[in-house]
Amino acid sequence: MSIGVVLLLQSKGCLMEVLTVAATASLVKSMIEKLGQLWKDLIIFWDLDKECDITKDMLTIISIVLADIEKKFITNERICPWLSQLQDATYDVDDFLDDLQIEKQRSKGKFPAGAIWDFLSSNNQVKFHYKMVKKIKRINTRLDKSMEEKRNFQLVERNFVMEEDIARRETFSIVDESNVYGRKEEKKKIINLLTNDKDNEILSVLPIVGIGGVGKTTLAKIVYNDKEIKKYFDPIVWVYVSMKFQLSKILEKIIECVSRKGCDVSYIEAKVNKLETMISGTRFLIVLDDVWNEDAIKWEELTTILKCVSTIGSKILVTTRSERVARIMGTFDQFRVDPLEFEYCWKLFEKRAFQYVDEEEKESCINIGKEIIRKCKGLPLAAVHLGNLAGLREVDWCIIRDSNIWQTTEYWNGIMAFDIFRSSLLFL
Repeated sequence: MSIGVVLLLQSKGCLMEVLTVAATASLVKSMIEKLGQLWKDLIIFWDLDKECDITKDMLTIISIVLADIEKKFITNERICPWLSQLQDATYDVDDFLDDLQIEKQRSKGKFPAGAIWDFLSSNNQVKFHYKMVKKIKRINTRLDKSMEEKRNFQLVERNFVMEEDIARRETFSIVDESNVYGRKEEKKKIINLLTNDKDNEILSVLPIVGIGGVGKTTLAKIVYNDKEIKKYFDPIVWVYVSMKFQLSKILEKIIECVSRKGCDVSYIEAKVNKLETMISGTRFLIVLDDVWNEDAIKWEELTTILKCVSTIGSKILVTTRSERVARIMGTFDQFRVDPLEFEYCWKLFEKRAFQYVDEEEKESCINIGKEIIRKCKGLPLAAVHLGNLAGLREVDWCIIRDSNIWQTTEYWNGIMAFDIFRSSLLFL
């Protein structure tokens, strides 16, 4: 932080507030890392992964809010009390993890190595487990309250796209292929991989990998809707996964897609039985869109179920940003989606941007538009949204071209560039 910025903050009486934000952000980040480090050693050991998964998700979202507050030096009279409550909840998470560690060490030597069942069925250990469940649920209630109170900081909400908001953008399989450019070769290669059964695998998994906004979902859609695919696979299913990889929810969505009606059973075992009666012996294709799960155990649970009800040639097509996810899930080598060539990004932009441009202005607008598209670096999502933005009558294209959004990590991470641009323009 520069001296000039510090003096400015001091003159506004908010230096301490900004430093507190930074300290809280660091604390929350360290706790997210600690949860990850102790996941297998303690959290799964004590069968607390479901509760702690909720904790980690909320801390991750809060971390994003704190990063944005810190970056923009946002001040609010209610921030300090909120930060104090958040720090207390985070310290409680640390104490909770310490309790798990201490109890595990204390109980060592009581049971022979490997006697997990005896260990967990001991009255003392059962009592301790339920005590910890109650404790983490109380912590999650406090974090949930913090999640609600963060909505008081409207500037954060308007200027930053939260992960929880991204999770609401559920995808679907329908696509207008006339609006897709430059993906014919990729589509052909993927279809060939999916319909080639020389390996005689009962269930194969092809991961489509690429950065945010590069067009993974769109590519999966045009493959999903291809006539050759529909002839080869039956049923074909589209499932939007996103941040939370929940086995029960994924099974429910598969059942709903195949039956074309709601899932009328709630337990996982009942869902497995229902799925077996519906697709057993079929050659199916399931698309899992936007997968983030890096827990191999969760993935093995799903594939174990699907292998039991599939026949040779069944496939799963996965879209993900993470190469680690692709390595965990894939039986094929990952299929990498590269950025579009300039001419295709320009077509996407041009189709949307010139609807209100007069012929006299068109030539100068073309030059500015091409400068904008060069900054998109081949991301079709950015080209589409910026084309829509440029198509608005009241928007000056030079503002889009010259905006500092191009230097932000949010844009290059592909997090809905249009929303970030639109919100930043509101404050120019």
